[in-house]
Amino acid sequence: MIVANMINGYQRRLNYFVQMLDKFIEPDAAEILKGKISGLITCPANKKTDGRWSLLISPDYPLRFCPCDINGNKVQVDFSCNIEGIIPSYKHRKNPDYKIIEKYNILIRVWSLEDKLSFREGIDSDALIEKVIENDLKRVILRFHIDKKAPGVLIEEPLFHMHFGGLSQGNEIAWFPKNIDVPRFHFFPLDVVLATEFILLNFFSIKSYILREDPEWKSIVISAQEMFLKPCISQYNCFINDDTSSFLTHCVNWN
Repeated sequence: MIVANMINGYQRRLNYFVQMLDKFIEPDAAEILKGKISGLITCPANKKTDGRWSLLISPDYPLRFCPCDINGNKVQVDFSCNIEGIIPSYKHRKNPDYKIIEKYNILIRVWSLEDKLSFREGIDSDALIEKVIENDLKRVILRFHIDKKAPGVLIEEPLFHMHFGGLSQGNEIAWFPKNIDVPRFHFFPLDVVLATEFILLNFFSIKSYILREDPEWKSIVISAQEMFLKPCISQYNCFINDDTSSFLTHCVNWN
């Protein structure tokens, strides 16, 4: 019952999570997230058949945070994800090793909102500058991609990894080249709660301090850690204590 209860509890806590973010995310993003939360469990489990859960937030309609000021520069952060997992059937629920996260992919983007960040004088062509203007001066200047290695991938990469860049959408007008397969850093899985904590700490540090110290908020974060961080970190602990191979090799061969 542990996994099923965890998913149900996670869904309830996400509803409180949205309510607590009203000062930090845009109203339309909050409505999108509420809809995704209500449909989190896509197929309930029964005695014989595993159920399914999914949190899909498209980069076309991301969780968009309010604009913020970083060192005098106006930027905006958004979050999107595709996380899918299994709710074990009753016959599987006593299995402590049952994997609940089957597919995992999140994207954090930082957009510039003013010309001093969006234009690179003497570098960007007139045609590119015109494209940025048509995009309301918005341009992606940072892009973080956190993934779980997909089945059948032949390149050597850690099971959970983070990389910069990735395949960008046309309206991002990103600064980094699209044809370079960038390195993957071993990482750990985040969800919308843990990623939001990261965004608040880095982009709304002072403004979010009271929220991040709120006992209810901490409870929500700890619940997300239990579901996403703890299994990965427990495995990392096994890797680091094995002197027969390197930590990175273990991460690459972890399936």
